[in-house]
Amino acid sequence: MSTFPPFKYSQLDSAKQEIRLINLLPSSNFDDPVRLIISHSPFFVQEKEPKSRHNLRELRKAFEHGRRGDGMVMHETIEGRILIGYWEKGWKGRWSTWETGCGPKATTEDFELQDGMGFEPKFEALSYTWGSNADRDTLFVLDEEQNDGYYAGQNPGPRWQLDVTQNLAIALKHLRYDDRTRRMWIDAICINQHNVTERNEQVRRMKNIYKVAHRVVAWLGPSSSGSGFALSTLEHIGRQVEYTTEDTTPPGPDATEYNWYQKHCLLPYGEEHWQSIYDLITRPWFDRIWVVQEIQLANSRAVVQCGTDQISWYLLRRGIRCLVNRARGVPKYLNDRLLLVSTMCEHMIGKSLPQLLMTNTSRKCVDPLDKIYGILGLAPTNAASSIVPDYASSTLEGYKTTFLNYTSLSRRLHLLDQCNPGPRVDDRPSWVPDWSRDSDEIDYLQLGVYPSGDSAAHWSYSEPNILEVTGVQFKKVIHVWQCELRSDNDFSGLVSEVGFEMLQNSQYPTGDSLLDAHAYVLYRGRLGHLYWQTGSGCWIPSARAKRTILHGSPNELQDFTRAHDLKWLLGRKLVQTEGGYIGLAPGHVQIGDIICVILGSNVPTVLRKNSDGTFKIVGHSYLHGVMNGEALLGPLPKPWAPKREFNPTNQLWEQRFFDTEKREAVDAKNDPRLEPVPDQWECLENDAPFLLQKWKNKETGEIINSDPRLLPQALIERGVKLQTFALS
Repeated sequence: MSTFPPFKYSQLDSAKQEIRLINLLPSSNFDDPVRLIISHSPFFVQEKEPKSRHNLRELRKAFEHGRRGDGMVMHETIEGRILIGYWEKGWKGRWSTWETGCGPKATTEDFELQDGMGFEPKFEALSYTWGSNADRDTLFVLDEEQNDGYYAGQNPGPRWQLDVTQNLAIALKHLRYDDRTRRMWIDAICINQHNVTERNEQVRRMKNIYKVAHRVVAWLGPSSSGSGFALSTLEHIGRQVEYTTEDTTPPGPDATEYNWYQKHCLLPYGEEHWQSIYDLITRPWFDRIWVVQEIQLANSRAVVQCGTDQISWYLLRRGIRCLVNRARGVPKYLNDRLLLVSTMCEHMIGKSLPQLLMTNTSRKCVDPLDKIYGILGLAPTNAASSIVPDYASSTLEGYKTTFLNYTSLSRRLHLLDQCNPGPRVDDRPSWVPDWSRDSDEIDYLQLGVYPSGDSAAHWSYSEPNILEVTGVQFKKVIHVWQCELRSDNDFSGLVSEVGFEMLQNSQYPTGDSLLDAHAYVLYRGRLGHLYWQTGSGCWIPSARAKRTILHGSPNELQDFTRAHDLKWLLGRKLVQTEGGYIGLAPGHVQIGDIICVILGSNVPTVLRKNSDGTFKIVGHSYLHGVMNGEALLGPLPKPWAPKREFNPTNQLWEQRFFDTEKREAVDAKNDPRLEPVPDQWECLENDAPFLLQKWKNKETGEIINSDPRLLPQALIERGVKLQTFALS
């Protein structure tokens, strides 16, 4: 085909909130050049309030006193669909039926999938990876005015050409129809990538673009010898399970293999199946940052396409979640890959910004700023609005601005937990997270540990790079074990170095045995007796954890750490502090470093004093005996014990306190170590799902999002020795 002038973008009308859409013209010959028409379309999207639906707790309570009796179970899928099943008497492990729209408070809507917002004109949104900019191909663009001629049976020629990556051109050849046009939104074409102002503006609209698209198509690339085989295998596995808001995978309504949901069940697959699945999920699409929000925001029509083969996203994500962390059968190389891929299958919409950043920091992008901008569409509206995409800023300035804006909004230092600087390679302040690096850090909010309780951050920022924070210096590090965990195999080496068999009869400062303390630390508190929901895959059986530490062979230790996703241990060392406390800290921890609990932070922070009196963040730690607010409030009095309860609304484990004598629990507001809330404070109905309980001062009208009994002055009156740390 002849060459044509390069396509020139005309300016979008901001008053009409325009976006560009393309009409992909048909061709029955795969090798024909790609032709398309680019048009402008108004994009007014009115955020609709979600229909009022009964939540899972309400429905379960309503059914408890209904006609169903024992054997009934109820789940909510991550799409918000309520499913009800019954165990057949005398046959454990099979659903006898799934019911829809029954019960005193259930409606049909509680059981249906929601399929988008009905936006017009209908279009599909493409989720794909750009590929190498060095490999280019040419598309041919017709004038929008030629549209009528095309539909009248004429075959008008193109007027411009547009260079795109070869990966996109191949995708379009697969996606175009033989006999009709296909209307789509594709970022590389519909956004003028050379106009920074337009990029900044359009990035803010991508949430709604993928949300209102009639369908999202995720393009993995051309087919290979085993790709169709992998998709059909995952589709069958995905039909056997559901995926719930409680992070469980019970049998699905259409299951034919009723035991596959059990992690110890050996699936009837061999190396050919595993290798084909591995080859499929190592395609670049599964590694990119932008595709996470693109597929998460999609409705239930979303498909994943490889060559001409398709699978629904609904079934693919369930197939992956069913396979991850299986105790038997799935080879290690595949499970390691599944651990990364499975995070994008989780329900992320509405998770807090720290959770989203933590979960996706290892994903790839061209511009390091996309580690932030690429997940904003999933964050709560107030958090997303506080961060304005600015591709003209440097990576450091973009990261620092994100930290300061979110900290100011939330009054929490949750992003401080994502700092693990190690040796400095630039002038970056140690308190600014480097999201451009891969990280195995964990989200302590998801574990239900709250070393600073429900306290707010008390902080200030001074130009150019000083952050002052308030907290407590707990203890100094006095010993560091030298075995640094670098792989699954190193766990047995640590067990040997520490000599756990000598710890059974030794006492820890909290009154536990030293063996118990090490079990808490090595498994970051994920021990079964701390959790209400005994069916959760989050926790580890306490007795088995200790038994494996004491008596497990190297292979058993390796299998145990793999089955319970203990990769967070990698790169860490076991430490001991003054007073005999033990914990895990970053591998570059040193004797003399101090472990602090900073107000408004999720986790104890390791600090190192600089020669100028400021402090450098070494990283975070898990220290047994300080994870439930002991550094601020002291130990829990008998007969109280910490517990954790899963909240399916915010997908978090929340702190509870359990009276072991009366056998009853209270929430964090009723912490037995705290005096009653002063009369001038009233608890407001909470409109934020992420632990930010609001309180109002009836005398001044002041509203805060932290416990007034944990304000600095209140803590000082309790005798807590607060101090200010200047972080550089």
